[in-house]
Amino acid sequence: MAESDGRPLPRELVSKIKAFLRARGVRGYIVGGCVRDSLLGRACGDVDIAVDGPALELAREFATSEGGSFVPLDEVHAIARVVLSPGGEVVDFSSLRGDIEGDIAERDFTIDAMALSLDDMPSGPDAFPVIDPLAGHVDLREKRIRAVSDSIFEDDPGRLLRAVRLAAEYGFTIDHDTEGLIQRHAPLAGRVAGERTREELVRLLGLSRGATAVFDLDRLGLLEALLPELTAARGVQQPPEHHWDVFNHSLRTVEAVEALIERWEMGGGGGEPRAQRQEVGGGRWSPPTSHVSHLASDISPLTSHQVLAEAPWSDILAAHFGQTVGVTPRRALVKLAALLHDVAKPQTRSVEPTGRIRFLGHGQQGAGVAVAVLERWRFSNREIKLVETMVLHHLRPTQMAQGDELPSQHAIYRYFRDVGDAAVDTLFLSLADHWASRGPTLTLEGWAAHVSVVKYLLAEHFKQEQVSRPLKLVDGHDLMAAFGLKPGPELGRLLEALTEAQATGEIATRGEALAWVKRQLQIGGG
Repeated sequence: MAESDGRPLPRELVSKIKAFLRARGVRGYIVGGCVRDSLLGRACGDVDIAVDGPALELAREFATSEGGSFVPLDEVHAIARVVLSPGGEVVDFSSLRGDIEGDIAERDFTIDAMALSLDDMPSGPDAFPVIDPLAGHVDLREKRIRAVSDSIFEDDPGRLLRAVRLAAEYGFTIDHDTEGLIQRHAPLAGRVAGERTREELVRLLGLSRGATAVFDLDRLGLLEALLPELTAARGVQQPPEHHWDVFNHSLRTVEAVEALIERWEMGGGGGEPRAQRQEVGGGRWSPPTSHVSHLASDISPLTSHQVLAEAPWSDILAAHFGQTVGVTPRRALVKLAALLHDVAKPQTRSVEPTGRIRFLGHGQQGAGVAVAVLERWRFSNREIKLVETMVLHHLRPTQMAQGDELPSQHAIYRYFRDVGDAAVDTLFLSLADHWASRGPTLTLEGWAAHVSVVKYLLAEHFKQEQVSRPLKLVDGHDLMAAFGLKPGPELGRLLEALTEAQATGEIATRGEALAWVKRQLQIGGG
């Protein structure tokens, strides 16, 4: 029998729930993730309560008594949510399936198949017993994800993704027999509701070592079920500068962009990341060697320290990648774009008489595929647009520089104007694409040359913003008054071109701006 000291539990909230149920003569149990996290010494997030009574009715009453919101989640299976204010604490109520032991036996993994009886909880900080008939605490200690029964994935295919996500999130390994069950039932993953797939993928890719889990999804057969659009990329040969086929290159690009934006270093022995380490159970998270050693050792003969030392980074970039887009971490969307950036290469592949392999238009076609995939997974319009833009423009940073010449000021301005909110993300995707293309053949000279272009783009863009944003030299009213123009598309085009001229240093004063517009009108009228 495991014991918990209960310190990570939200004691005040649990006391309210306990008093509420006791007043109604209802037995209640804390179940699931809250028990798991309590035993790990982690703060408990949402509280799941299983009651031997009508969960919907009790949840509604609890919401009313505490001034919270009542949200029915599943009326057929009697599951409801209460969101309390002002703190936003979440309590999910469900009705017991039989007694507590029977309820536990119908859950997914042993580490989530434990319960705390509210009636047995002491009022003080003393330890209290955990109901653990399946020895979940042993699997917690051994850092193991183990299925409660052979039928858990048939009962709920969403658990297939959850197993991989939990392993990545906690740094656990999946039990051998459970892996066999996942592989056997992997095709069921394609039937999971889009909203739930999205939630699991976002949580997975939001992790600082989420790329490892993407390889696990592939190894277990889940990636093909989730993303059949990428299956055609297996074995698709690329030009000689590419070390991997299109499929493996796509997975490696996820790994590379994650290293660049999470700033962790890949060690050949699969050791612990040197930055952005994830805290679990009060200790340092170290991914299992079996998950990562084969990934890190062959991506490049250069050490990741050398690669990251060259790559651009700053507090501004850290803040950028720390943002959320809607409710999704930006870094998760960048990794998703990395996975999808070459999805249209198979259908656009051609071989010229000289033997040259080309993928003309794969960015444009890939952007359309990315939109369809993200719509299937129920991402928001804003999230979809960001990924679509990255996929569409992922080659543009390298196309802007001609030979040894750096991009022109006008090219830089138009890139950031056109790519907008995805501009910085696309630059890092371009870096990751280069890194994951060369793999073990990556040279410091070649990497430094690519990085220098990206650094130049970022630096010059910042200068252009400093020039054009603080001072608007003229506006539409000025141009209408000076040149007799009317409101309309022509005026809009002139204003946009004027902003570009100011940002690129062609004009710096109001007089220069008006003279510039006059010349443009004369050219257009001539």
